Amino acid sequence: MPFCGIRGAVLLTVGSCWLETGVAQRTCESAPPRAVQTSVDRAYASVRYCARRIADGWLQEGARVCFFAILCSASILVAPFRSNSVPLLPPLAASFSSNAFLISPLCFRLVDCAVRCRVAVENGVEIMLLHSLLISLLSYFSLFLSRSLLVLLQCGELFRVRIAGGDFYFMAGSDAQKVFYETPEEKLCARKAYSFTIPVFGKDVVYDCDHTTFGHQRKFVSSSLTKKRFEVYVEQIVQETEAYLDEHWGKSGTHDLLDELNTLTVLTSTRTLQGQEVRSRFTREFAQLYNDLDRALGAISFYYPNLPIPLHARRDKARILIGNLYQDIINKRRMTGEITEDMIHTLMNSEYPDSGPVPDDQIAGMCVALLLAGQHTSNVTSTWTGCHILSYPEVLKKVMEEQNRILPFSQPFNIDFDKYKQMTYMANVIKETLRVRPPIIMVVRQTEEDLPYKNYVIPKGSLVGVSPALSMSLPEFYSNPEKFDPDRFSPERGEGNKPYSYLAFSAGRHACIGEKFAYLQISVIWAVLLRRYKFELVTKDIRPDYSTLIIAPIGPITVNYSPRTE
Repeated sequence: MPFCGIRGAVLLTVGSCWLETGVAQRTCESAPPRAVQTSVDRAYASVRYCARRIADGWLQEGARVCFFAILCSASILVAPFRSNSVPLLPPLAASFSSNAFLISPLCFRLVDCAVRCRVAVENGVEIMLLHSLLISLLSYFSLFLSRSLLVLLQCGELFRVRIAGGDFYFMAGSDAQKVFYETPEEKLCARKAYSFTIPVFGKDVVYDCDHTTFGHQRKFVSSSLTKKRFEVYVEQIVQETEAYLDEHWGKSGTHDLLDELNTLTVLTSTRTLQGQEVRSRFTREFAQLYNDLDRALGAISFYYPNLPIPLHARRDKARILIGNLYQDIINKRRMTGEITEDMIHTLMNSEYPDSGPVPDDQIAGMCVALLLAGQHTSNVTSTWTGCHILSYPEVLKKVMEEQNRILPFSQPFNIDFDKYKQMTYMANVIKETLRVRPPIIMVVRQTEEDLPYKNYVIPKGSLVGVSPALSMSLPEFYSNPEKFDPDRFSPERGEGNKPYSYLAFSAGRHACIGEKFAYLQISVIWAVLLRRYKFELVTKDIRPDYSTLIIAPIGPITVNYSPRTE
């Protein structure tokens, strides 16, 4: 049986290598459409042959599902050109033919998935295989996007790939990104591209409302992210962080930085933005409901948000229960007249210009959206920030010098908002971390009509994206972009100031309103950690995890810590 699995993997890899080295290179040439189509037919036939051989062996029916999905993904390499269509991916794929960059890893991954599932075609195994396919496609394409210079050299500033049966267009470079962010919502729509979030966030909020209503909701939330609130948030973040360290860390030990910062960002986010009532209810049960919502923002939900699978059933149940939790808090506050300066209070006292107070279900939806959107990115960024600080001795030295200057180690630790604002080097470390490791790999829109760009036309109904990871690695924006260099953002050098060159928080009318809070939260948490402890980064080879839509480091990120005595 193991031999059958290995045989299948070898057969499929041979087929995929043939597909890459043969068809992709021929497609790159100026072949007539019929010749290209003939190559396409031969490629499909080859993969079908491999699939049948494996299906005759141990993998059986599960392999048929698996490799049917591979046939769909093969169109990434072999779809023919049209006269004025945007260049497809083959020019890049052909350059990787020596190591089967795109397809072979996907084949091995799916075969492995089938082996582990024992390919029993029941109880949703088909969906598990489909999920593996989508994750694999996105993860390897994300890795491809990280090769920024090669992408532009091979594909230019506008290129397309075919994923899940549809074309996905990518724009890169100053001209293309300007068009992407400045095209009106009526032509390039975020709402339709992110409609998969509606079951999580709820009806009539964020991406389930028109652009005018969405703008009002952004203003409501922004009114809780003011300097006056930030002054209070600093104290609350310190309290939550110190209480957690006292209870779970002690004086010395070993921890997984990724898990620990995930917990800290959730605790500090709920305390500051959601209020003490939500924070006090953040039990194991609430955390599980939150995770059920969070998991429904992955690859399979992006393409099939209403697929009747257990993942979505848990999502829908969790959304109802969390909505009830917020409703209980709202009802209690209305009965008691309690006033608490947090997001719930802000939204309860907000009104639309034409329709009056914000409905309760929308308050819950905006709170859920704020928690999910902020926690993920802050957790990932705080972890990457720590990894970079601890990996580069010169960066650690500058960070500690700044900390000692603003918060002298010889005096009691007493940070406030004004002292936080003086941490300019820490802010540059976080900013550079977001440049080299942006948590969001793609920002997506959908065309509402044909969108012309230079000599090309992006058809109506297409998904169009900008990759922050790609854009913030371009030499036209940053000198020596592969180097981790926080000083590039110093006033003397001023990199990242060109329009649409720094996209860690997106840009334009959909730019993240939580950017300032993210810097504050991460800076204060790390100020507490570095004041208490000396760290040794045990995990040396830290790599990004491209298997999810949020690009975190692959855990565990093990650190040893001991008391700071100086």
